Amino acid sequence: MSGGKSGSKSASRSRSRSPPNAQKNTGRQKSSNPGTLVPLEKKELEKKTVAELKVLLRQKGLPVSGRKSELIERLLNGYTGPKPKPWQYSEAKKDLKRALLDPTSSIHKMSLEEVRSSDDRFKQYPNFGKYFRDLKKQVEAEKEQVKQDDAAAESHLQKNPRSRLTQRGYPHWDTHAAKSLLELDVANDVHQNMTQQQL
Repeated sequence: MSGGKSGSKSASRSRSRSPPNAQKNTGRQKSSNPGTLVPLEKKELEKKTVAELKVLLRQKGLPVSGRKSELIERLLNGYTGPKPKPWQYSEAKKDLKRALLDPTSSIHKMSLEEVRSSDDRFKQYPNFGKYFRDLKKQVEAEKEQVKQDDAAAESHLQKNPRSRLTQRGYPHWDTHAAKSLLELDVANDVHQNMTQQQL
């Protein structure tokens, strides 16, 4: 009798334990769904320090600049191409500066987001907004310096006009009529059939 009771107790215990096990299995299956992995991974990343996040980024060959939230975003959905050059040495910066120096460039009428979207290279830099603003200030400062230098040069020439002849006693070439004649001959290809002495 005792054996029968113990057997029935064991069976009842196994039956009572089966629903929790089934629930656990169901939970694991749900957690394995790719759609639920991202928030769990993001929570884990948020627990890490900035230094730890940068280590993970370096392992993936991704940029390590930016705020903690930007680092996490880059780890989750970051740029997967080759690691870009540092901004200060990049072709992207050179091309952007050329555009800012060109008064006819459409970039002067674009918002920050429009500029960022105009070139895929810009999207590789999480701090592009800061880089763009700093570069604009740099370009404006350079333009202002050029204006000041031009004004100083003009003032110097007015106060110190050059003599009619050079130190060697020749007329200044840039103001001599011969320069205009030579330019005309070159434009008409006269120089093609003449030696330097003949010219």
